[in-house]
Amino acid sequence: MNHIEKSRLSKTRFGILLILGGCTTLLQFFAIDRWRGILVAIIALIFVIGLERAEIIDKIWRIIGRIVFRKQLSIVIVFLVALITSMIYSWHLPPMANIADEFAYLHGADTFLSGRLTNPAHPMWKHFESLMVISIPTTSSKYPPAQSLFMAAGKLLTGQHIAGVWISYALACASLCWMLQAWTTPRWAFIGGLFAAVHPFMQGGLYFQTGQVRNAILNGIPLNVQQYIWSWSQSYWGGAIAMIGGCLLYGTLPRMRRGADIFHAMTMATGLLILANSRPFEGLIISIPASIMVLVWIVKMSGQGELKSCIYRFILPLSTILLLGSGLMASYNHAVTGSLFRMPYQEYAAQYDSAPMFVFQKPQRPIQYRHEDFRSLYMNEHYTMYESQLRFMGWLRKRPNSIISPLVFFIGPFSLAMFWLPAAIRRKPVRLAFLSGLLLITIHQSVIATVPHYIAPAACLIIFVVNSCMRELSIIRFGNHKTGRICVIYLMTLLPICLTMVAMKRDHFSSFYIKSKIQHQLETTDGQHLVIVGSSNRPDKANTFAWIYNQPDIDRSKVVWAYDMGPLMNQELLDYFKDRKVWRIGTENMLPVLIEYRSE
Repeated sequence: MNHIEKSRLSKTRFGILLILGGCTTLLQFFAIDRWRGILVAIIALIFVIGLERAEIIDKIWRIIGRIVFRKQLSIVIVFLVALITSMIYSWHLPPMANIADEFAYLHGADTFLSGRLTNPAHPMWKHFESLMVISIPTTSSKYPPAQSLFMAAGKLLTGQHIAGVWISYALACASLCWMLQAWTTPRWAFIGGLFAAVHPFMQGGLYFQTGQVRNAILNGIPLNVQQYIWSWSQSYWGGAIAMIGGCLLYGTLPRMRRGADIFHAMTMATGLLILANSRPFEGLIISIPASIMVLVWIVKMSGQGELKSCIYRFILPLSTILLLGSGLMASYNHAVTGSLFRMPYQEYAAQYDSAPMFVFQKPQRPIQYRHEDFRSLYMNEHYTMYESQLRFMGWLRKRPNSIISPLVFFIGPFSLAMFWLPAAIRRKPVRLAFLSGLLLITIHQSVIATVPHYIAPAACLIIFVVNSCMRELSIIRFGNHKTGRICVIYLMTLLPICLTMVAMKRDHFSSFYIKSKIQHQLETTDGQHLVIVGSSNRPDKANTFAWIYNQPDIDRSKVVWAYDMGPLMNQELLDYFKDRKVWRIGTENMLPVLIEYRSE
């Protein structure tokens, strides 16, 4: 079917698809701000129609066409738009770590900034156990180091960890544009990069929970509580770095057909190493289709008598870089866990995880937890979630949230265009990307829980499929009216509007916001301080772990946070920190307050 035939679509069919796509688009605005959200989306549509009548849309299309002739300029523009948008977003509401994973990444970043790969175990480590942080044999974040390294670089350059997150997200959008330039036309590569740069969910962090959407539809309840921890540019949880790895890997594949060289070996090896040091499991899965394509290409080169050239120009450099990178990873593992082949993640799982990661795994031996918070989390929440999915029906009930929620995160703003997926998937590159992304999503259903940044290695493939649907939509026209192009410009207009609306809804979680104020109060007070937080008087059960996090060098920290382990164990801690002012966290009018600690 040629280009002209594709653009022919009956008015009835197009109208049905347009109504369905428009309803799914408006639903998102309704979920954010109810009828005011829909009103804003309608006003944006009237504005775009006005642009079409003034013949401005054609001018915008031509301007984009002139920019994309210079591919490097397109990449730079996408990078700057993403970076500036991230900075403005943070200026509106400065990011603040709220969950254990973020604190673990911050711990890793500060460890690297101190010039160490890990920290020696503290003599009083039982008082300082932190979620997602290994306390013995050394003290370290359990996560792969890529995210922490970027955050360390950001603080080194600007004094702020979040700067590293901005840079990583801007690089992810720029690498997406570079990847798309090999998969589609320069114009649509540029548009795809811009879409990611102002993506309201990837940037802003709005995350539609199944129950929240149901309430929004049936009861008209707006999503006032925004889980902005899901943001890839405004939180410390990651996502962008794994996206960079996927973009480098899949951006190299089409370029190899024109002749692979050392540059292609470097980009592919870098992509693989980034995936291994950000999302190892998902990176491994998404690398399988790419590896098969590389093997097919090598066989083809061998049949053409170019195997020797292929080995020297591509395979040997690729293997060398991967070998060096693997050596560095093994050295990091040895420094943290004492074993070249035991990752920090595995060490942490052996010490704390009562439930396995995958539904087909068996739980390990019973674990004796030293703190009630750990026992409650791992035995009551994690193990219950694992146990509920052991039976097929229990596993099946969790699938809508595990499949639909991450997909809505990526494709929600482009839901109008997704109705053109059957037309887009007729193209071979789109089918390849679709099946590769589907492979990761399918295999990931064996994981107990799925959140959007787990799928980040396949983000470039998902966005390419969405971009291809937009391309198919753009060629629809009736008579002299370029209806499809108007729809595409409308979606481009909605993205920054939706991003702005999400920004206006964001707020800090109360627990750690209060802790940060107490931290600042103590840091501006003379002397050194020790703050004891007890399970019986913990101020916020949902964010207990946010209170027990310390700097890597605990003894030199001005403020140290510790668990209340009873009078005898506490006295041991008081004797160790005998020169510190000791406090405890109590409650007053249902709010956490700082109270002087008195030994019983």
